[in-house]
Amino acid sequence: MFHSEDANPVGPIRSARQSDINLLANLNRPLMLWSGGNPGVTAEVKSAEAEGLLIDVSHSVGAAFYFRDNRRAAPHNLYASISDIRANFTPPGAGGPLPMFTYRKGDEQLPPTASDSVGLAVDFGSGGVVQFVWDPQAGCWARFQNGSPFRDADGRQVCPQNVVVEHIGYGVSEIDARSPKALTVGEGDAWVLTAGKVVVGHWKRESPKAMPVLTDAAGSVVRLTPGRTWVELPEVGAPVTPVDPGAAAGMLASR
Repeated sequence: MFHSEDANPVGPIRSARQSDINLLANLNRPLMLWSGGNPGVTAEVKSAEAEGLLIDVSHSVGAAFYFRDNRRAAPHNLYASISDIRANFTPPGAGGPLPMFTYRKGDEQLPPTASDSVGLAVDFGSGGVVQFVWDPQAGCWARFQNGSPFRDADGRQVCPQNVVVEHIGYGVSEIDARSPKALTVGEGDAWVLTAGKVVVGHWKRESPKAMPVLTDAAGSVVRLTPGRTWVELPEVGAPVTPVDPGAAAGMLASR
């Protein structure tokens, strides 16, 4: 999701999943870029567009604005320019999306339930562990995957100002039993990393069109640092643990 800034280009763009519709439904008819999908998922995307939940800009709809990057192997090489897509597919008079989260203003402080943190590790199973480590010089959470820096196409390490970890359920898609279905409407445990602190609390989202509400253990809304936010959606029960300070320092030093 690119909520308030463009990315040119963006990719790799892959097939749609049933979970995507609820993930996007609260963003005021966002432009959904995707390529490929089984007939059931394709029908659900078209139905969601008819209901006003999103705008379908699949490769089959906007092929002229997609391109292949031959430096990568297909199918992981399909890209598009967000600015070109927005210029050609945004309906007249369309407004922007509402803020996904709430943010602190000026010198507003975090709730007293916030505690110092050097980072968190999220274990997704099957050998996949993601770590976010606080970088005090850059003022953001450096992302590592199995201890290695996670970089974008230009070689820059991903380092958002906020990280939101939500434990969610995963069901089985009614369309394809091989495909998991993320259950992003509901509630569960949450961890919020912001400004060198961690807040352990709760997330709740009452409907597909509702924004998630993040609260701390005392029930107060957690306000984020203005800037980029990275969201992790591990399954309920997946381990979320503090990063050891020595390991955090080692990862930062290894970049």
